[in-house]
Amino acid sequence: MKRKSNMIIAITLCLCLMSVLFSGISVSADSGFDTNMTGWTAADGTTWTNDETGYWNGKYDEDSSTSNYKHLAKSDTVISRDKSFTYEIQYQFDGYGVGLALNVVDRNNFYAIEINCDKNVYTPKVENGTWGLFGPMESVATDDQISSETVHTMLFDYDASTGGAKVFVDGTETITLVYVPDSAFGNLGLYYEDGEARFIKATYTEKESGEGPATPTTSFETNMGEWSSADGSEWKETVNGYSCVGSSSGRHVAMSSIEVDGTKSFEYELTFKYSGHGAGMAFAVVDAANVAAIEINRESRLYFPILTDGIWGTFYSDGQNLSSAQMEAEYHTLKFIYYAQDEAAEVYLDDELMQEIWFDDSSVISGKLGVHHEDATVYYTKAIYTEIEDPTPAPTQVPTATPEATEVPATEVPATDAPTEAPAKKDGGCGSSSAIAQIMLILGAALIIKKKK
Repeated sequence: MKRKSNMIIAITLCLCLMSVLFSGISVSADSGFDTNMTGWTAADGTTWTNDETGYWNGKYDEDSSTSNYKHLAKSDTVISRDKSFTYEIQYQFDGYGVGLALNVVDRNNFYAIEINCDKNVYTPKVENGTWGLFGPMESVATDDQISSETVHTMLFDYDASTGGAKVFVDGTETITLVYVPDSAFGNLGLYYEDGEARFIKATYTEKESGEGPATPTTSFETNMGEWSSADGSEWKETVNGYSCVGSSSGRHVAMSSIEVDGTKSFEYELTFKYSGHGAGMAFAVVDAANVAAIEINRESRLYFPILTDGIWGTFYSDGQNLSSAQMEAEYHTLKFIYYAQDEAAEVYLDDELMQEIWFDDSSVISGKLGVHHEDATVYYTKAIYTEIEDPTPAPTQVPTATPEATEVPATEVPATDAPTEAPAKKDGGCGSSSAIAQIMLILGAALIIKKKK
């Protein structure tokens, strides 16, 4: 009886083991999604399918009613700033755009690296439903890289020693992120927009960090004290210079410790490089809605925007158009020289005088000095402030030395009888020749003084 019971138990265990084994084979055979990351779930309120063709999601008709065509899935894998890693995906896609996702919460809160049918490889982010960019937008994709007929590979390579990352599409480097913002770290995921996506691989691999300091101290030359964000975004000193790493879309402002009031002459020199719309120096910095600036932009001009409580205007007429050499230069140097005595300034770009400014009210530049850009990725490499002594005003009339008095020996003049009547006037004139000479001398001095004024 025991032998029969033991045999039944053994057969039962074998059947259970085989069931588990075949169940594992069945799951593996049915999945075309190669991943070492667990916990994959939809993050967009739609249904994602994992089958023999991969991990995929379709195009949804209701997206047009919600005006949200962005779809995401997220994993349990969480990235952190202090660990270097690579994240590689493979996919096939037909539609507008596709890529990998960082810090996925839902379709209204995520970061992504996307390649789209406009041949852009870029860095969209959505925070509380508001769209923006956290890095450059590069029009570098080829026809082969956006083909819907082939399987593509995208690799995100993050280096914790520098805080930066590189993006490769089908083995070709397409984007360099000098610094990945703190807000991009979180759950890794998958992303596509307005189309149909099939993902066949998603693998995360930690690696040893490279050498080098996380915050280099020589990339931003400045004597202007402590710099800080004035726009609520994250600003950092990166390997390329001081930069707003939190966002490259919209208007961004940072301020120094230097404050001016229009009563002292000074020079402010700023060197930077940018890709995007425009960048330059800032005055009277309070925040992004209250600032004055001198900016160069891709419209090939120098201009003088001012914002007061978010209302845009200009505090001076536009300066000269930029030359082709100035437009093509990698780095630009703006120099602002203010003369307090005249309430006037000169603006130089790359050593060329671009504009003379005469202020009706110098309060438009009074306050904290800083930097300003809009819809651009900018690296500021130099910001130097120098006070200037005002020249001594020239006198209106140069005084002449007074000769020292000398004593004249007294001589006795013999007395004469007083004249009985005044001497006759010559030529019926108006006085003696000495009196006329004195009057002419006084008039001449007055004319000289008036002319010098």
